[in-house]
Amino acid sequence: MRKVHIIPVLGAAALAAALTACGSDDSASGGTDAEATVTVDGKELELADKTVGCTDAAGKVTIGIGSGGGSGIGVVLTSGDSPEVESVGLGSLDGVTLGYQKGAGGGSADVTKDGDTYTVKGEASGIDLANPTQQVTKSYEIKVTCP
Repeated sequence: MRKVHIIPVLGAAALAAALTACGSDDSASGGTDAEATVTVDGKELELADKTVGCTDAAGKVTIGIGSGGGSGIGVVLTSGDSPEVESVGLGSLDGVTLGYQKGAGGGSADVTKDGDTYTVKGEASGIDLANPTQQVTKSYEIKVTCP
């Protein structure tokens, strides 16, 4: 059962890393030219004042999608034409912090790359704080075009 409690923490770590890179002066791209859509459990998330940042450095592509209220989504991929998903952080949705971490068990993630557009799909898992013994799994799709 311990692994179930680790997954949201790892997802939050991915989110923090992505948003930190998004706000860094070393960001390779980001801002108004980048586009993103995020769907969780079949419903598109509305992110007010959405800012998208993409950084490709040290063999990793870090994508941060932030909203004016400080919430956001983070994705870390390997670089190259056939990237792999390292982690996904979807933040807290309806009291559940959702994420995926490669090798942690629980959830899934696949990525396709078409030019500068990445599509990440899978299932994220987390814990419902109202019922901490219950693991929650939701499908997601993140589509990002980096400038």
